[in-house]
Amino acid sequence: MKKTVNLILLLLGSVFLLNSCYSNNTAGGQVNPNTVGTPFTLKYEIITSSPIVVNQSNSSIGYLNGTGQLQFDNSFSIGTTWTKEITVTTPNRPLNITLSTLGSLLLTPGTATGNIYINGTQVAHVVNPSPALVTLSYTVN
Repeated sequence: MKKTVNLILLLLGSVFLLNSCYSNNTAGGQVNPNTVGTPFTLKYEIITSSPIVVNQSNSSIGYLNGTGQLQFDNSFSIGTTWTKEITVTTPNRPLNITLSTLGSLLLTPGTATGNIYINGTQVAHVVNPSPALVTLSYTVN
């Protein structure tokens, strides 16, 4: 009987030990987006409460591209949602991911929401009132 109890305790201890060593980066586990490897999927999102107002001074969005360089996008010219999904290939760490609008997006009262996702997990979020600007950053180690 004592051997059976010891065997059961040994098996349970082994299960707990193996479970604590189980990698969170495997299927079914949560990924820590702050220490993700390369390559990874990066998604930027801006959502406004009303359609944006475009003019020469406020229609550009700055973001970090897949190779770690600052890039600008002028495609957010109508509607209330802008998204950009890229594959990050740079191994440089720390990698400071940024998303910002150059100037206000809205002339009427409202809000602009900015989100950054890594491999589908939201890692940064901001909601700003009118004049709606988005400035958001996140560091990957």
